[in-house]
Amino acid sequence: MIRIKIPGTRGKSKGMDAPTIGLLGRLGGLGARPEVTGFVSDGDGALAALSAAAKLLDMQKNGDYLEGDVIISTHICPDAPTRPHEPVPFMDSPVEMAQVNAEEVSDELDAIISVDTTKGNRIINHRGIAVSNCNRTRCCRVCNRNHTVC
Repeated sequence: MIRIKIPGTRGKSKGMDAPTIGLLGRLGGLGARPEVTGFVSDGDGALAALSAAAKLLDMQKNGDYLEGDVIISTHICPDAPTRPHEPVPFMDSPVEMAQVNAEEVSDELDAIISVDTTKGNRIINHRGIAVSNCNRTRCCRVCNRNHTVC
């Protein structure tokens, strides 16, 4: 698990009141060795989250700060298990979702952006990108204090 906290100018980490946003890179794994060689599309969630962290830190180096804290969380697994599925195998995670939620979701977050990718899910993914109904209708999936999705 990787957790990066980037403090804002008026963030809670400085004892102030600006909202804290969480950016979660969700995935099964970056790779599926030995079945698949190299980076797999399922790793895009981690890649996007870590890229955002690098960009925010680069911005701060140049004097550009956000008001609130940003907490970026993901995990890295180079050899995640797979399970058969058409058109491509689905990636399983070596980490249980309850454990991931316990690590990534906390009361200090005022909002969460979850980045998840799959090319094998044809229910809502037809051209490589999908905005799910939860996002399109502005409904959110809320996690309770036990870190389970309701």
